[in-house]
Amino acid sequence: MNQEEFTAGNIKSKIAGLEKLATFEPVTCHFTSYLENSETSLSELSRWIVLDPVLTCRILKLANSPSYGFTGQVSTVNLASVIIGLKALRELIWSISVMDQFTDQQKLIDQSEVVSLWLHSNYSGIAARYLAELAGYPAVGEAYVAGLLHDIGYQVLLQQFPEKYSQVQEVSLLKNIPFRVAE
Repeated sequence: MNQEEFTAGNIKSKIAGLEKLATFEPVTCHFTSYLENSETSLSELSRWIVLDPVLTCRILKLANSPSYGFTGQVSTVNLASVIIGLKALRELIWSISVMDQFTDQQKLIDQSEVVSLWLHSNYSGIAARYLAELAGYPAVGEAYVAGLLHDIGYQVLLQQFPEKYSQVQEVSLLKNIPFRVAE
């Protein structure tokens, strides 16, 4: 995308749907054994789902869609899993895992950056859950999800605009400034 094409409208259309973001392949690869096992429970699947920010977003988005008719806001993967149901959840994870393997964008992305973002997201989720527990917050699962997803924009930038991500990273390193400032 050259500078002329880097307009608000083009950016908005490129990131319009989280469906375009790929999940973290090592996590989705582990799903295969769980999905093939008929003994797998919702709680076991939920434990794997929360390890991936994009998968978490997709599951929460689906559970909050009008088609499921839940009147409140679904903000934890455990509740989303119950609302969606085991069968639909299995089918969704299968389809996401398979489709992500055929994404051309995945081949263009520096996988060390993907791992770095994934680690950052998970450590943030763990820290948020810990702080919520210390503060006595009753929904520590919500805190975890908030920490997990708080920097999802970096994954959008990396996957949808890899050239810009590299430029921002380069400026950050050359000028010794935080990534968010360079951005």
